Amino acid sequence: MPTVELTETDDFANDSEAGEMTDRAAFNDALEKAITELSDEQREVVELRRNGMSFKEIAERQKTNLNTALCRMHYAVNNLRSKLRDFIN
Repeated sequence: MPTVELTETDDFANDSEAGEMTDRAAFNDALEKAITELSDEQREVVELRRNGMSFKEIAERQKTNLNTALCRMHYAVNNLRSKLRDFIN
């Protein structure tokens, strides 16, 4: 049976991958928390968009015009960027 030797670089690679997974999990947790802190209208646009709805469909569902739906997403993204600035380089 062949043996496999781990080198120092292999250990660092695994540590790096584990760190990336931890960072990704922390970001996802922070993102979900930040989304819950958005206004109801902004949160709804973000959630509907994440579920694949077009902005036209979102506008129809919210009984508003397309520009309002787009504006709500714009402000939601700006708010999320602000709340997640620690994760953004």
